[in-house]
Amino acid sequence: MAPGDVLDIQIINKKDLNTKQPVAPDGTINLPLFGRYNVEGKSLVEIQKILEEHFKKYIQAPQLAIYLEPRPIYVIQRDLAKKTWDVKVAESVTEARALAGNYQGSINHGDVISVDTGKEPDWFEENWYKLLTATAVIYGIANSVK
Repeated sequence: MAPGDVLDIQIINKKDLNTKQPVAPDGTINLPLFGRYNVEGKSLVEIQKILEEHFKKYIQAPQLAIYLEPRPIYVIQRDLAKKTWDVKVAESVTEARALAGNYQGSINHGDVISVDTGKEPDWFEENWYKLLTATAVIYGIANSVK
C-alpha cells in the first residue's frame, strides 16, 4: 500500500460496516469506530489479518474481503488550435486509450498521459481572406490613382 491507494473493505454479512478508505499521505487509513491504522508497505493479506483481529472484539468470527481499487489514469489533452488544456480522468485503460487517441506508449493505472489534439493554427489559413482583401484594396487604389 502507498499513499493515494484506495481500499474497499467489506465485512461479510455486515454491510453497514463496509467502507472505502483512501490511504492518507502519512500511510494510514481511518476506520470508523477503530481509528487510524498504518497500512503503508503492507500487503492486502497483512491488512486483512490486522483488521480481522480488531473486528473480533465486536463481531464473532469476522470475515473480511479487502480489494485495492485501481488508481485513475489522467489524460491531459492539449488542444493546439484553441490553445487550451483539458484534464480527463479515465477509470480503465480502455477508456484512457479512447481519450488519448493515437497515443503509442503503454498505459497503466496511476499514469498521467499528455496528448496533443487538433492542429496548430496556420497563419495563412486563418488570414487568407484578409490578405486577399488587402490585395484587392491596394489594386483598386493603384488603378484609381492612374
